[in-house]
Amino acid sequence: MRWNSPYQQSEYQSILNKIGVENNTCKVSNTLLFYNKLSTNMLVAWEVDERIDKNCKVLLPNSETWVFEKESIYANTHWSKNRYYTLIIKNRAGFRNEYESSNKRNLVKANNAGLKFITANKQNYNDFLELFQETNLHIRGGLPTGLFNKYSEELLKKKLGNFHAVIHNGQKIAVSLVIFSCDVANIRYVTSSAEYLHLRPVNFLYDSICEYYFSKGFAYVDLSGIVSPENSDEKLRNISRFKRGFSNRVLCFKKIDSVI
Repeated sequence: MRWNSPYQQSEYQSILNKIGVENNTCKVSNTLLFYNKLSTNMLVAWEVDERIDKNCKVLLPNSETWVFEKESIYANTHWSKNRYYTLIIKNRAGFRNEYESSNKRNLVKANNAGLKFITANKQNYNDFLELFQETNLHIRGGLPTGLFNKYSEELLKKKLGNFHAVIHNGQKIAVSLVIFSCDVANIRYVTSSAEYLHLRPVNFLYDSICEYYFSKGFAYVDLSGIVSPENSDEKLRNISRFKRGFSNRVLCFKKIDSVI
């Protein structure tokens, strides 16, 4: 398969330049690789397409390159420290048939609660930031409030990202910032109000995002990274378990350490 990552686009790199995030570019096998330090202390090229030679050593020094390796079923996934894993949902008829039964029940509960799905525009996107301001750095991927605000603003301006929210009685109770390429929509940042978790707004949000982007012709919705069942971080295991309710299709990316 061809993986057109939102993070391997020249337009995305220009956003990072504008907001002052350190980045760099490297040309390998006639392909431009885009590196940045948005969420790491090292320059990283995320989700590089498999066209480059995985054994290539002529890469950016003192950096990491994560190259698409294969798609697999969750139960058959070989977990490794030198791999990065994410779950995807493919745009196909009956995509909800692959949801786990517990997720389907939660979506029934959300629909019975009368939850509504809305999307931001350039004029009102600031209204969607409120829940993100109330949460900690972890929810924003470690980004300080000011940087996150500039980042999201530029994503909307460049039409490489958008905010989506779940509404209950006129109040936003769950919000996500989705970042996209020509055919991949990545659910990158998500936050919700603890007071309304019993209504399952995040389940409703993920499902609505899939329907929204599939209706626009996107090939994949990327649920972002997951960890192995043996991971020592209980919170990360719980997040991965939640995402598993939507998909068992795993993408594996192999890390290439850059050496000249």
